[in-house]
Amino acid sequence: MALGEALRKRRSVRKYGDRPLTAAELGALCFAANGITGELPGRATKTIPSAGALYPMELYVVANAVEGIEPGLYHYDGGGHQLELMALGSFREKAFRACYGQKWTMKAAVVFAMSAVYERSRRKYGERVDRYIPAESGHMSQNLYLQAAALDLGTVAIGAYKDSDWNALLGLDGTSESVIYLQVVGPLPDK
Repeated sequence: MALGEALRKRRSVRKYGDRPLTAAELGALCFAANGITGELPGRATKTIPSAGALYPMELYVVANAVEGIEPGLYHYDGGGHQLELMALGSFREKAFRACYGQKWTMKAAVVFAMSAVYERSRRKYGERVDRYIPAESGHMSQNLYLQAAALDLGTVAIGAYKDSDWNALLGLDGTSESVIYLQVVGPLPDK
């Protein structure tokens, strides 16, 4: 799909169909959000812009319904374009509660949690990270929106969530690394 068409199709969608996502769809979404696209001297470049190419953002996946992938918590490794298993099991209910009961989280095939490792940027930019990191999470989110549109999937970003619950769910301390944005994705409902 051409970028212009994906931009025209981009919408926040809160109702999802019943089919699971395919592993290829999940892979395309992960790559769009935080995949490796090239090399600079001494470091990789990614699909999102980053101040100083320091890339403080990490991507976690709560897989609820993806063909060939066990339900569970995963970390996306952009360098290897693979999911790293953190824990197996259904985390749908915990994600729902940690999102203040927003009902579309229960139906979503996947919940993406975007976190920031602050020191990656702070050592160069100091307190400017308070401006740069939220922008970078927005870049990740927009890439997810555009990739979902290109794949005929629905998605919506979520800013209302319980920080401490999400950090605990992912084993983050909330200080050196913290969840700063969420996004759910699911198949479009049958018409």
